[in-house]
Amino acid sequence: MHSRISSSVSLVAGISFTLFVFLLFSLFVGCRSETEVSGPGDSAPDPVASVAPEIEPATRVVVTAPTEPRLVTYAEAETAYKNGSYSDAVKLFSLYSEQKPENPWGPYMLGLSAFKVGAFEMSQNAFEAALELDPKHQKSLLNLARVFLSTERADEALDVIDKAREIDGSVPDVHRLKGRALHALSQLTEAADAYRDAIRIDNRDAWSMNNLALVLIDEGFHELAISPLARAVELNPDVAVFFNNLGMALEHTGQFRDAETAYASALEVDASYTKAIANLSRVQTVDQDIGLTTVDMLAMAQDFVEEIDSWSDESIAREVPIAVAAIDSSSAIAVPSDSTTAQDR
Repeated sequence: MHSRISSSVSLVAGISFTLFVFLLFSLFVGCRSETEVSGPGDSAPDPVASVAPEIEPATRVVVTAPTEPRLVTYAEAETAYKNGSYSDAVKLFSLYSEQKPENPWGPYMLGLSAFKVGAFEMSQNAFEAALELDPKHQKSLLNLARVFLSTERADEALDVIDKAREIDGSVPDVHRLKGRALHALSQLTEAADAYRDAIRIDNRDAWSMNNLALVLIDEGFHELAISPLARAVELNPDVAVFFNNLGMALEHTGQFRDAETAYASALEVDASYTKAIANLSRVQTVDQDIGLTTVDMLAMAQDFVEEIDSWSDESIAREVPIAVAAIDSSSAIAVPSDSTTAQDR
């Protein structure tokens, strides 16, 4: 009996101890901290503390008014052009044209400025814009013709020159540009007549005299080309092209020493003029016929003045027959040209 009681007590004690250990373990697990760091190999994510978000101070927003393009006056842009700052003139006249869209002189001057920097497409667009504003803007027509001539579109140049002539045929530029277009189309007789028309209107039009002489040279009449060129250099001694072409006319008549003087004069005006450099170098090696005397340039210039006076208002008598063979070294001659039309408003 006693042994049974002892066994029962031992069993109860064992069970009690087991329950005690179990309850103690449960209490320990139930009280585990939520912030405990997981050990290595534990895939559970770290708990994130619940913290109120920090509020950043408001960013200061500065509102800037749109920048207004600065106002450009016609005088300011024109000054840039006259000073030879053609790239600046393009920018300034572009702004001026935007600010004064009703004024055709804005795109007209933009066209001239663009032409000076070789931007022919921009120049053409500008002149055409001026003509949209004023279809009778003759200066835009004439300078549009210059663009066409510079881009080898002589036929198109003739079309706008005819429109300019309908507006006012008394302007020498109309006839000079017509001469250039006809010359480019190899219509030499008609080109010479157009240049004579220009000179008859303005007997000091040195560019038309130069261009007339080039037609005569192309026709093979070098001696006849000397007098208009002598008059051209007398009127405009600061144009190297005139001296170069005078030298060519003299050289082809055998006047090598006079030609040498003319080429040297061209280089005094423009020391970098490559055609004159080549021409002078060539002619210096050529011996002249000892029977030839120096040409009196002043007398030749006066002869041309008297010739102009003899031209009739109704018609200009041709002095030379229809074109003959042109000279061989035409590449040494400066091409027909003219001065840029004076600017005004």
